[in-house]
Amino acid sequence: MILGFPELAILVTNSAIKQKDVAIGIIMAESGGRTDARNHVVNPSSPADGSWDRGIWQWNSYWHKEISDVDADDPQRATEYAAWISKGGTSWSAWTTFNHGSHLKHIPAAQAALAAIGE
Repeated sequence: MILGFPELAILVTNSAIKQKDVAIGIIMAESGGRTDARNHVVNPSSPADGSWDRGIWQWNSYWHKEISDVDADDPQRATEYAAWISKGGTSWSAWTTFNHGSHLKHIPAAQAALAAIGE
Protein backbone atom coordinates (compact mmCIF):
# COMPACT_ATOMS: atom_id res chain seq x y z
CA MET A 1 0.00 0.00 0.00
CA ILE A 2 1.16 3.54 -0.71
CA LEU A 3 0.16 6.33 1.65
CA GLY A 4 -0.09 9.78 0.12
CA PHE A 5 0.26 13.15 1.81
CA PRO A 6 -3.37 13.23 3.08
CA GLU A 7 -3.04 9.81 4.76
CA LEU A 8 0.38 10.65 6.17
CA ALA A 9 -0.97 13.93 7.60
CA ILE A 10 -3.61 11.98 9.52
CA LEU A 11 -1.08 9.35 10.59
CA VAL A 12 1.40 11.81 12.11
CA THR A 13 -1.36 13.99 13.58
CA ASN A 14 -2.53 10.95 15.55
CA SER A 15 0.98 10.43 16.96
CA ALA A 16 3.20 12.07 19.56
CA ILE A 17 5.33 13.68 16.83
CA LYS A 18 5.68 17.44 17.17
CA GLN A 19 7.32 18.34 13.82
CA LYS A 20 4.64 16.77 11.67
CA ASP A 21 5.74 18.32 8.36
CA VAL A 22 9.30 17.09 8.91
CA ALA A 23 8.01 13.59 9.71
CA ILE A 24 5.99 13.46 6.49
CA GLY A 25 8.96 14.78 4.52
CA ILE A 26 11.17 12.05 5.96
CA ILE A 27 8.63 9.32 5.19
CA MET A 28 8.30 10.48 1.59
CA ALA A 29 12.07 10.76 1.16
CA GLU A 30 12.67 7.35 2.76
CA SER A 31 9.94 5.23 1.19
CA GLY A 32 7.65 7.34 -0.97
CA GLY A 33 4.90 6.30 1.47
CA ARG A 34 5.18 2.59 0.55
CA THR A 35 4.24 0.59 3.63
CA ASP A 36 6.08 -2.48 2.34
CA ALA A 37 9.21 -0.69 1.08
CA ARG A 38 12.41 -2.72 1.26
CA ASN A 39 15.97 -1.65 0.55
CA HIS A 40 18.94 -3.98 0.90
CA VAL A 41 21.97 -2.35 2.52
CA VAL A 42 25.18 -3.08 0.65
CA ASN A 43 28.07 -1.37 2.37
CA PRO A 44 31.01 -3.66 3.21
CA SER A 45 32.55 -1.00 5.48
CA SER A 46 29.43 -0.85 7.67
CA PRO A 47 28.36 -3.26 10.38
CA ALA A 48 24.87 -3.02 8.82
CA ASP A 49 26.10 -4.54 5.53
CA GLY A 50 23.53 -7.07 4.33
CA SER A 51 20.73 -5.69 6.50
CA TRP A 52 17.37 -4.40 5.27
CA ASP A 53 15.60 -1.05 5.55
CA ARG A 54 11.88 -1.69 6.02
CA GLY A 55 8.52 0.07 5.85
CA ILE A 56 7.55 3.73 5.49
CA TRP A 57 10.22 4.85 7.96
CA GLN A 58 12.84 2.44 6.55
CA TRP A 59 13.69 0.87 9.89
CA ASN A 60 17.03 -0.88 9.52
CA SER A 61 17.08 -4.51 10.63
CA TYR A 62 20.61 -4.21 12.04
CA TRP A 63 20.35 -0.93 13.95
CA HIS A 64 16.75 -1.50 15.07
CA LYS A 65 16.44 -5.18 15.91
CA GLU A 66 13.67 -4.26 18.35
CA ILE A 67 11.39 -3.42 15.40
CA SER A 68 9.97 -6.52 13.73
CA ASP A 69 9.16 -6.68 10.01
CA VAL A 70 5.47 -6.72 10.95
CA ASP A 71 5.82 -3.52 13.01
CA ALA A 72 8.01 -1.85 10.37
CA ASP A 73 5.29 -2.52 7.77
CA ASP A 74 2.46 -1.27 10.01
CA PRO A 75 2.28 2.51 9.56
CA GLN A 76 0.80 3.13 13.02
CA ARG A 77 3.33 0.97 14.88
CA ALA A 78 6.24 2.22 12.78
CA THR A 79 5.22 5.80 13.55
CA GLU A 80 5.01 5.02 17.27
CA TYR A 81 8.63 3.87 17.07
CA ALA A 82 9.53 7.01 15.12
CA ALA A 83 7.96 9.17 17.83
CA TRP A 84 9.98 7.31 20.48
CA ILE A 85 13.32 7.33 18.63
CA SER A 86 12.94 10.96 17.51
CA LYS A 87 12.11 12.07 21.06
CA GLY A 88 8.59 13.09 20.16
CA GLY A 89 9.51 14.31 16.72
CA THR A 90 12.21 16.74 17.80
CA SER A 91 15.43 14.86 16.99
CA TRP A 92 15.69 13.45 13.46
CA SER A 93 19.41 12.62 13.17
CA ALA A 94 18.66 8.87 12.98
CA TRP A 95 17.37 9.38 9.42
CA THR A 96 19.88 9.84 6.62
CA THR A 97 17.30 11.64 4.49
CA PHE A 98 17.01 14.28 7.21
CA ASN A 99 20.77 14.60 7.59
CA HIS A 100 21.18 15.05 3.82
CA GLY A 101 18.18 17.36 3.50
CA SER A 102 16.37 15.18 0.97
CA HIS A 103 13.17 15.47 3.01
CA LEU A 104 13.02 19.24 2.39
CA LYS A 105 11.47 19.00 -1.09
CA HIS A 106 8.43 17.30 0.47
CA ILE A 107 7.81 19.92 3.17
CA PRO A 108 5.50 22.21 1.14
CA ALA A 109 3.19 19.31 0.20
CA ALA A 110 3.31 18.05 3.78
CA GLN A 111 2.34 21.48 5.11
CA ALA A 112 -0.52 21.70 2.60
CA ALA A 113 -1.82 18.27 3.63
CA LEU A 114 -1.62 19.22 7.29
CA ALA A 115 -3.43 22.51 6.64
CA ALA A 116 -6.17 20.61 4.79
CA ILE A 117 -6.96 18.71 7.99
CA GLY A 118 -6.70 21.78 10.22
CA GLU A 119 -3.20 21.24 11.56
